[in-house]
Amino acid sequence: MESQTVHRMRLQDPIIIILEENPTTGYVWEPKESQAFTYAEDTYLPQEENLLAGGRRKHQFVFLPVGIGSFTLTLNLQRPWDPNDIIDTVTYQIDIIE
Repeated sequence: MESQTVHRMRLQDPIIIILEENPTTGYVWEPKESQAFTYAEDTYLPQEENLLAGGRRKHQFVFLPVGIGSFTLTLNLQRPWDPNDIIDTVTYQIDIIE
């Protein structure tokens, strides 16, 4: 899902976001709380072959919309123990329809 575009989704469709991160640095993607979405799943995708331990990984998030309307979904690349140390942010504009 591209962060620069407005995405139109149906109410029953899951929203799947995949972001790269390097968890060994301490920085991981953290979704910002939202009343518009339920945080359904958080998994790491299998690494490709020949990647070194401690390398970048793909982190998959699944959200479920809870209502119809226009909403913003934001994830911050941060250290979970220091929520003020944000080094990157992605924001998605999502229009939920019936």
